[in-house]
Amino acid sequence: MNNGFSQLIAFLLLLVLAIGGPIYLKDQKAQKEQEDRATQGALKAEEAKLQAIEDAIIKNKIVHDGDPETASMAISLNGNGLDSDDDNLTYKWEQIAGSEVTIDNPESPSTSFEAGPGEYTFQFTVADPYGATSSSQQTYRISEETNSDPEANITE
Repeated sequence: MNNGFSQLIAFLLLLVLAIGGPIYLKDQKAQKEQEDRATQGALKAEEAKLQAIEDAIIKNKIVHDGDPETASMAISLNGNGLDSDDDNLTYKWEQIAGSEVTIDNPESPSTSFEAGPGEYTFQFTVADPYGATSSSQQTYRISEETNSDPEANITE
């Protein structure tokens, strides 16, 4: 009788494993997939947050002119200043980041520079005769020249 009882227990144990094992594995797989989706969702949210920060910093995205003969583009910089005392103001453009460029007329509210693809950050400062100043910064991103590879075909 003890041998029969042991066999019954062994049979029931095998039956539980045969039925419950695949269910357990399926549940584990579903839980892993859910965790993976949550991780991917968190990564996408973080990427979106970083893109929003970059978009806030780089307000001027400039698409290259599409001409393979040009390596640089002329970019206009425009600023202004207000003074409640109606004082005569002076203006100054300075490049503070990016590959060095020459600002055509750095002491004018409107000027320009020539640049190739890259990011360039400028500071515009307005000053009154008493030494009070106000500055603003702006980053410009000039994109690479777009180009698709040509496709060669032999025809008969």
